[in-house]
Amino acid sequence: MEIPVRGSVLSAFLLVIIFLASVSIGAMVGQWSTERMAERMAARFYAGDSELGEGGPLEAPVGDSVFNQLAYYDDDALSEPGLKRFSYTFTDNDNLYTALQCFSVPHELIMSWCQLAKGTYDLTMVKPGQSFALYTDASNEFVKLEYNINDEEELLIVKDGGGYRASRERIETDEPVEDGSFTAAVPAWVSSETGYHYYRGAVSGSFYESAVAAGMSPAKAMAMISVFGGINFSRDLQEGDKFSVVVAPGGKAGDEGPILAAMIETRGKPHYMFRFEEKGKTRYFNREGKSFKTNRLITPVLHARITSSYTKSRLHPILHKYRPHLGVDYAAAAGTPVRASAAGKVARVGYNGGFGKTILIAHGGGYMTQYGHLSRYGKGIRSGARVKQGQVIGYVGMTGLATGPHLDYRVFVNGKPINPLAVTALPDQPISNKAAFNASAENMLTELSRPLPLGPPAPWPAPPAVAAADAPQP
Repeated sequence: MEIPVRGSVLSAFLLVIIFLASVSIGAMVGQWSTERMAERMAARFYAGDSELGEGGPLEAPVGDSVFNQLAYYDDDALSEPGLKRFSYTFTDNDNLYTALQCFSVPHELIMSWCQLAKGTYDLTMVKPGQSFALYTDASNEFVKLEYNINDEEELLIVKDGGGYRASRERIETDEPVEDGSFTAAVPAWVSSETGYHYYRGAVSGSFYESAVAAGMSPAKAMAMISVFGGINFSRDLQEGDKFSVVVAPGGKAGDEGPILAAMIETRGKPHYMFRFEEKGKTRYFNREGKSFKTNRLITPVLHARITSSYTKSRLHPILHKYRPHLGVDYAAAAGTPVRASAAGKVARVGYNGGFGKTILIAHGGGYMTQYGHLSRYGKGIRSGARVKQGQVIGYVGMTGLATGPHLDYRVFVNGKPINPLAVTALPDQPISNKAAFNASAENMLTELSRPLPLGPPAPWPAPPAVAAADAPQP
C-alpha cells in the first residue's frame, strides 16, 4: 500500500515542478518580449534625430529651475480647478518621448499613450511649432494631454477611471472682437538688403511671452532660451530688461534661418551670444568666445534611480569584499535605453569581465565615459563609430557581476576615474581662429544695435530670397 502512495506523491511533486518551471519560462519569455517591444518603441523616438538640437528639451524633473525655462506653468489658462497645466512647444530635433520625460512622465505611460493614440494620430511624428499641454492633479498624477495637431485639431488623452481614453477634437478658438481690441503679434522688421530678421523687445512677465509678443515664433523663442545656456530665464530676468535678436534668412522669401546673434539683459546687464562656424561645426559663443551648451553632459539613463555612488570603499554585493566603486550605478528596468552623455568616438565595445557588455567613448581633451552591464548594444555601435550626444548606444542589463539590471557609468580623465556626479560639462574646445570670430562678433554687434525704421508694425515687405545657411537651424 505504501508504494502507490509514494508513487502518487512523487508524480504530484514532479507535476508541480514542471508547472513552476513552465510558469517561470513563460514569465521570462514574456518579460523578454515586453522589453524588446519597449526598446523598439523607444528607438522610434530616437532614430535619426538623436542629437538634442538647439532649442530642444533639457532633461530635468518638473520644478527644476533650468527645466522651467522651457516648460511653462500657466494657471490662468486652467478651466478646471485643482489642476496644474504645463505647456511645451516643439523645435527642430525635438521628439515627444524626450519632451514628456522632461515632465517626469514614466516610460511605460508614454508608450501606452502612443499605443492608445495609434490609428487616431501618430505621436512619434512631431513637427516644429506643434505644442502640447500636460495637466496634473493635486497628487501629481497625469490626468490629461492636449496635443495640438494643427490650428484646427487637437488630440486629447484623458484619464478615465483606471485608464485613459483618446479622441481627436476640433479646437474652439476665440474670434477677434469687432471693436479693434484684438491685436496680433508685432512682426519682425526684415532688411531688404541682407534678409536678416530683427526682433526687439522688453521683458514683461515671462521672457517667452515677451519674445512672442515681439513677433518671434514660439520655436524661435525656445531656441533663444536654449542658446543662452548660462542664464536662468526664470530667475535672472526682471521687468523692463531688454532683448535684441538677429535671425538669418531662410531658403525662401520671408522664411527664417538660425539665430545669428542675440543680446539679453539680466538686471540691466547685457549678455551676448554669437553663432560661429569653425571646422564644419556651428556653436554659439559669448563675447569672450566661450560656449555654455555644447559640452554639457546629460544623464545617460532618464529618470533612473541611483543605487550606488562613487566611493573608495564599498561592500561588493556579489564578492562580499570591500573594494572601490569608481562610478555611479543607475537602476532601471532591463531594456531601458542608455544614451551617450556627450558626443564622441567609440574607443572600445565588447565584454569586459565583471562589467559585462561595455562601451567606452572618447570625447577629446583626455575625457572618456564608460557604460557597463548592458544587455545589448545600440544600432551601429562599434569601435571607431562616431556618436552624438543623446544617441541610444545600448540598453540596460545585468551582464557581468550584477545582482539586478542597472547601468554602471564611469568618467575618466587621462585614464584616471573621477566622480561622474561632479562632472557637469566637458572643457570647452577653444576657438582656433579667434581673429575671425572677433570680426564676426563685431559685425553682429553692429546689427544688434542697428537703428530700425519706425512706422506701422505690419506688414513689412518680404525680402528677396537669400540662400539658407548650411548649418542646421536652432
